[in-house]
This record gives sequence, C-alpha cells and structure tokens, in this order.
Amino acid sequence: MKRIMALVVSVLLLVGLTACNQNVGRHADGIIKADKATIEIGSTHTAFDGMEIQIVNAVWNDEETKFDVNWINKTGHEVVYGDSYDIEREDGDKWTSCVTLDNLAFNSIGYELKSGATQKKTYKLTDIFDISENGKYRFTTDCFVYDKGRGGESTECELWVEFTVTRVGDTSGDVKKTFVDFVPQYIRTNGYHEDVEYPVVKIIRSVDELNAYYNANKDKYNLERRSDPASDSTIGFLDACDKYTAEYFEEQILVMVLLEEGSGSIRHNVDNVKYGSDGKLYVSVRRDVPEAGTDDMAEWHILIEPEKDIAVANESDIVVYLDGVNQKTKPNTVYESGPYSNITLTIPYDWEYTTERGNNPDEYCISFWPADQTEGKIEIWYYTAFGVCGTGLEEKEITVGEYEAWQGTYDNKKVWDFISFRGMPGSYVAMNEGADKWWSAYGDEAMQILSSVKIAENILTEQQIIDLAKKDVTVEYNQTSARFDTEKGLWTVSFSKKNTAGGDQVFTITHEGKIIDVEYGE
Repeated sequence: MKRIMALVVSVLLLVGLTACNQNVGRHADGIIKADKATIEIGSTHTAFDGMEIQIVNAVWNDEETKFDVNWINKTGHEVVYGDSYDIEREDGDKWTSCVTLDNLAFNSIGYELKSGATQKKTYKLTDIFDISENGKYRFTTDCFVYDKGRGGESTECELWVEFTVTRVGDTSGDVKKTFVDFVPQYIRTNGYHEDVEYPVVKIIRSVDELNAYYNANKDKYNLERRSDPASDSTIGFLDACDKYTAEYFEEQILVMVLLEEGSGSIRHNVDNVKYGSDGKLYVSVRRDVPEAGTDDMAEWHILIEPEKDIAVANESDIVVYLDGVNQKTKPNTVYESGPYSNITLTIPYDWEYTTERGNNPDEYCISFWPADQTEGKIEIWYYTAFGVCGTGLEEKEITVGEYEAWQGTYDNKKVWDFISFRGMPGSYVAMNEGADKWWSAYGDEAMQILSSVKIAENILTEQQIIDLAKKDVTVEYNQTSARFDTEKGLWTVSFSKKNTAGGDQVFTITHEGKIIDVEYGE
C-alpha cells in the first residue's frame, strides 16, 4: 500500500469519534447509489484478524465526492488509526494511486478505537482523488493494534476494501463515445424459460442472421406481427424488424438485449450506449418501476441501432448495465428454507454454489467455492440437531457477520473444521469440506461470503425468547434454559433456582413469540 504522507507532526493526538452500530446507507447487496455513480462494494483485506473497514455510504454529486467508512475492531485489543488513506485504481495486474495533488499531506492525528467498538469516519475525495472512470478501485489505509494498551507493543495493520464504479448518465474515462442519434425499440415478446440467464445479448449483422434468429426463437418467444398491439406493448417483433434491410446492414449492426421482468408493468429506457477504448460496447438501461404493478412475468427484446463503423467482435464484448449494475458481475442471493428454518447467503459472481438436502428432508445446506477450483467447498447447514467429538478439538468464540459462534478446529490444523452459530432455533453450522486446498488464496474472501449469511430470519433466537418470557415470569429464579422443538416450531423456556426442587416456571412459546402455555413445577 502506498502511504501518502508529505507532512510529519511529532505529536500524536488521540481523539474519539462517534460510535455507530449499523451500516447506514449501504444496501444489503453491497450496492450504493449516489447521484453520479453506482458503487458496488467488493472484497476486503486486513493484515490483522478482527480488524475491518467497510464503505457504508457515498455522496457523489456536482459539489462533492465523499465516502463514509466504518472502522470495526473485533481484535480484543486497542487500535489507533489516522487520517491518511489512498484510492488506487486497478490497472492490469497492478494498482495505481488516483491522487491528483503533487504534495498531498495528512494531519498526524490518532483516533482511538476500543476493542468491540465501531466508528464511522468520513473521507472527502473532492479534488484529491480522481475516480471518474468506470472501473475497479480500492480504498487503502492502515492502523496500529496495541497488545497492552498504548504503552505496549504495536502491530501495523494494512487494510483495504475494493469497489467498482459505474457512472450514471454521461460516463467518461475508458468509454469514449456517446450514442444519441437513435431511438431504441422496446418490444414485449413474452416467453418464460427457467434455463435462460438474462440479460441475453445478440448481435445481428445481416438479413440472413436476422431470419435465422427468428426461426430459431419463434417458438420460444412471441416474435410475430401484431395488428392490434396491447396497451403494454409496441408493435410486433417482425413489424419492428421491417426496417432492417440489406441496405441497413451495409452501414450498421443491430444489437438485441433481452430482459426478463417479474411484472409486465415495468418499462425500460436506454439511457446511453458507449463505445470503449477496450473495444467493448456499454449499454446502460434504466428500469421504470411503478408503485403498483401487475404480477405477470414479461420478456422484452430491446433493439438498438449503433452508429455505423462500430466494431464489436462478439456478444461477450457487450456489457449491459441495468440500473447502474453490471448484471454479469451481480452477486447471487441464494435462499433455502425448511418448516421453521431458513438460510440466505450472498455469493459473488465469480464463485460457484449449489444447494442440497440431507437424509432428513428438513435438513439442507448451501455450498460455495471459488469458480476456478475443482475440489473443496464451504457448506452452511441447517441441522435439527448437531454434535461433535471433543477429542483433539479446540474451540474459540468468534463473530461471523451479525452472529456469535463457536469455531472448532481439530488437531491444531491451520484452518477451522466447523463454525457453529450460537443461540439459534435449531443448529446452523458452517462446515469446511476440503477448503484447506485453496484457503491460502481465497480464505479471506470465503469468510467475507460467510459473513453475509442471514439465518433463521423471522424466527426468534434463544436470547430473544428468554427476554420475552422474562416479562411474564412470576417465580424467583437464578437460572434459565431454552430449547427449540424443530418439528413443532415451539420454544420451551424454563426459569428455576439452582439446586432447588420445584418452584420452576416453564413457558411454551411459538417461533413468532406468542406464549401459548405456562406451567409451574411443584
């Protein structure tokens, strides 16, 4: 990481920042939409386990560009960080600073971050760093982790978080040309098929290719003429294609973009088409979503007529942005559920995943692994019950995303064997199934994916159910216990006095928090 420090101040000033408890402004899928750009948050890096930074919000308008960054300390030690940072752009196989000033200086100030604390700090990029080009960037900085307070030994920790910029409207940088001299055609061509991954892109270069496309897809989509178009449609596909004659193809190509929507009420606008210096065509489509829509599926053919002399080699050189997001690099949200259980996981586009059921049909898992690896995976299971052998087992308490968990490792291995989430309704467990083979290269990213997990949503946890029952308990107690019936979806919560017979109180509560029975022990 390149440190930009042109000014050195001998005095370290320790100050505090306001703590925050949530990622304000960041969407659950890692997408931040500002006025001038869409910012997609990527992978993170830390040189010290438990220390992390997150870009949680962005402002990018005509007046200013700035990031809100959360500093998160889960190290068990005190941390000090400063004002200095860098923005770097990916340039082939290297990262290049985007600084615009010849002599950038930062104040030598230290911010104290206690163990377990989260602080939000705003970084202003205006007239300091240039991120105007579409592309991949990273925010880099560092801090010092003190093992015995500020008087003890410290370890420098490098951190960064990657992000991808997609300009809204008039993009610049790699994209050199804007096409504004045409009106695209939007043709509703219904035809739902589970095996089609949208958007689909097709380049047509001749009348023969257009006829071939029609014959190959006429039974798949509605590509016929329409004498009386419906209110939600334009003319028919063949009607729209009448203008694409041999004379047209002597000068231009035809680009088709196929989209699918969950509602026939949604419309589209091609905001711009850009030709990049990399030989790619960038198509920006904006969705017009009404407040109230129909519940019918809809497939659309968008016909785009680029200016003449545009050379695009093949369909892979056409990049479609839908509402500012590259659909080919959009992460997958994977969901599996049972009668009283559920798991949701966000999988990056360059990772593979699958789902499977266990011998018990109520048990299931989501598995994921790097796309370029043929062996080894991480599985997140829901079990009705889970137990392990204690021989050679070392366990430690960790935090995964928003959940407390136990990490178990056998026989002093370098990589954990399982992670069991605590206090959940049922057993949710991450299992290492041969991921040791690629962990050195992909382990950090795998833990980021694992941290995106959502489990047992809309089902009360053990602590939540105990807190609920405490409001109605009428006996004296000094110990509590809770057990979840995975078949019935019921919690049993007991309040009692240790080493005392009788006098206990037992609540039966639904997974949603309704008390349905109270019993007293004698």
